[in-house]
Amino acid sequence: MSRAIRLLNLLQLLRQYRSPVTAQVVLAERLQISQRSV
Repeated sequence: MSRAIRLLNLLQLLRQYRSPVTAQVVLAERLQISQRSV
């Protein structure tokens, strides 16, 4: 997955949440990437 695609996916995912979310619990698992990549 290219960095640009990963960034777009991350932005789309963040738009779904109204409250702050953690990289480990939500973002990394939903995007199936490492927490460090987030």
